[in-house]
Parts: sequence; C-alpha cells; structure tokens
Amino acid sequence: MDEIISRLEEWLEAGKAAAVAIVVRKNSSAMRPVGAKMAISADGSMTGSVSGGCVENAVIEEAQACMRSGIPKLLHYGVSDDTAWSVGLMCGGEIDVLIVPIKDASANGLDRTVIRKIGELQEKRQPYTLLIKLDEFQLGQTCILENKAGRLDSHAAAMLEPETIPHLEEMIRTETSGILEMQAGRVYADVGTPAPRLIILGAVHTTIPLVQFARQVGIYTILIDPRTAFSNRERFPLVDELLTDWPLEGFEKVRVSREDFVLLMTHDDKFDLPAAGAALRAGAKYIGMLASRSTRERRFKLLMEEGFTKDQVETIHAPVGLDIGARTPEEIALAVLAEITAFRYGKLK
Repeated sequence: MDEIISRLEEWLEAGKAAAVAIVVRKNSSAMRPVGAKMAISADGSMTGSVSGGCVENAVIEEAQACMRSGIPKLLHYGVSDDTAWSVGLMCGGEIDVLIVPIKDASANGLDRTVIRKIGELQEKRQPYTLLIKLDEFQLGQTCILENKAGRLDSHAAAMLEPETIPHLEEMIRTETSGILEMQAGRVYADVGTPAPRLIILGAVHTTIPLVQFARQVGIYTILIDPRTAFSNRERFPLVDELLTDWPLEGFEKVRVSREDFVLLMTHDDKFDLPAAGAALRAGAKYIGMLASRSTRERRFKLLMEEGFTKDQVETIHAPVGLDIGARTPEEIALAVLAEITAFRYGKLK
C-alpha cells in the first residue's frame, strides 16, 4: 500500500481531490486479491489496480462521481452482472469494490489525517489495521488500529462486536484482509503489514537489478557489503538501506529475524560463510546462496563442521533461484526473486 499512500499524499498536498478503491471481496477466479487497491485523482490519474485491467475504467468513472458527491460506494462486478461485458470483466471472476473519497476532515471517515497516519506507520514499518464499515447507512466510516503483538487496542470496541475480535486477531496474525460479519452489519478489515525485508550480502552486478525488481514488488531491501567501491548509492540508488559493514557486524545492526529473507551473493567464503552461520542461528525465514553445486557441497560441509546439522544447512537454497536457464545478471535476478516469491506464498519449501 506504500505506493498508494504516497500518491494520495502527493495529490492531497497539491490540493487535488482523490479517492481510493479497495477490493473487499472476490471469488477464486478474480485476478487481484482482497485488499488490492487503486488510488484515483479527480483528473483521472491513477496508480495500483483492482483487477487485471478489466474494470479499471469503470472504477475510475465511479471514483470521480464519488469525489464530486463525497459519498462512498460499494460496487459489484461479475459475470452474472448485466454490465459485466460492458466493463470488460471477462475472466469469470466476481469482485466487490469499495470506493471511498478522501475528505479534508471527517469525524469518522477516510480523511487526510488517516492517510497521514497510515503513511507514518508504514515509514516506521509498524503493522496496522484499517477498519471500514460496509453497511449502507455507515458506509465508509473508518477506524485505524495499531497492531501490537498481534492484539487489538481499545479503539476496536467502537466498531466491532465482542465475538468478532478473536476473528480479527486471527486475521492480523495471518496477515489476511477480509470482511467481518456482525449482527449490526459488515466491517472490512484491511490488515497492513510491513513489507518483507530482503537482506542481501554482496553488492555484485546481479544485485543491481535484484534491488530494482524487489522494489517493484514491494519488498524492503537492505544491502550489506564493506567494499565501498561496489557498495554505494551511485550503484544502488533504490536500495532502502545500505550498510558498508562486514557481514556479522551488518547482520547484528539489522537484527536478522525469523521473518527475514536473506541472500548471500558475494561468492566469497570469507563473506558468505559467516553470514550463512548468522542467518541460520537467527532462524531466517529464507536463506539463498549464489553458488555452484560443488561450492554448495563444500560450504555445507564446512557449516556442519561448525556444528550445524545436515537438516539445518539443507534449508539453504543453493544454487539460489529457479532454474529458468538464466544467463545475464537481469535474468539471474529474475530467477532469484521468482524463487523468493514462490517460497513466500507457499509454492516452494
């Protein structure tokens, strides 16, 4: 959502009217997930998407009408809808899209203050949940909650019934957005989680497109390499954090955790081996190593001699990247990011 919030803040700062469209429900055929968003300005500018391109034009028109009226809308698009073909929804999917105009100030709606607050939480990499009412007479009423240790703060009581709170806490734990059904009506919970961290050791040529691709898919990148001739902002203007430390010092500074993805890209034992050990000890979610099969076997043996078990070292993905026949740095970066994506969404162990 970072790009959406950034664009909304930009438009609002320039005095432009704006709205946000959110997919709040979908069936299995629809291309975009629940929580997919699109920001729209009064002049028709947009960023993000709510489908594979099928209904965007219709949503933009509806959003512009919402901006003029100041009233949110909950729209349904699907093959059973008489307008499905006219708006181009040909994938067989069905989606419900909530469109909310951003107001200058509102007692309980989506306004500049809420957008600014979300931006601040994203900058701090702090999770949050945005609750939006979907029932007809309170459509668009909003409450933002800061997720702390997977539990809700007291502000939830104003919008939720007690029996729905455990359900919402489970949604927060599993990072899943969706609709909460209550006797008093429905509430959409948009669970905002910090972008996953990709910690890369090695400012090698392949890392340049890797950082670019990772940024495009919303991954937060940290690059560690003590060799300042390679590790600098001129070569890596898009990396989120750049540390010119030796591996163990850098890993200690960024506090590698169980939620992190780690890539060891230097192809140099004095860098990669200490980092591999540190990542294993930290229990990193994913560890990938740029290495030939012979290098992998030799390094796995050395790690086991340090005390790591065979099962532990075999969690390291090496050679890193899906086998797509990659040759160029860009192709290798694509293969690496494809593997991380597959692992992230449970398609690869």
